[in-house]
Amino acid sequence: MGYLDLSKFAALNPGQIKDMQFTDRQEKWGYTLANVGRMELQDLSQEDEVFRSVFEDSMHQKLTKMGKEEYKKSVLEYEDVQVAVRYARELGIEEGRAEGLEQGREQGLEQGREEGLEQGREQGREQGIQQGEINAKLLLARNMLAEGLEPATVAKISGLTEEEIANMAGE
Repeated sequence: MGYLDLSKFAALNPGQIKDMQFTDRQEKWGYTLANVGRMELQDLSQEDEVFRSVFEDSMHQKLTKMGKEEYKKSVLEYEDVQVAVRYARELGIEEGRAEGLEQGREQGLEQGREEGLEQGREQGREQGIQQGEINAKLLLARNMLAEGLEPATVAKISGLTEEEIANMAGE
């Protein structure tokens, strides 16, 4: 097990940490521990989250009692703001989804109504044509029967069955 000689790090200037190429994390820890009282936050790079955290904690320890209370208060306020932002974001997402679903339903219903009306019109048109053809055949068949043509001949000419012709004759 090795040991860490902090004295070799104490002679360095605090601003040198950014420029130094440490061979391992142990050296970086040694430098940080030896110089934490003389360092500034800007002496640490953004990638050094652990070291930044150590620095911020040491700065917190140097605060007066009133300073610590103010610091705690500011941390709590910051956390409250973060919670409020998260809540507002989640609420906005929920409202957006609900609004989107409602709009989707309305559009779907409207589209369904339009398609249903169009299909109904088309079906009605087709049924009307079919009924018109049937009525024309029946009228033709009645006229031919009235002229005295045989039911078999009337059925052949009109396209109706002999049974349909017989039912007409019985009416």
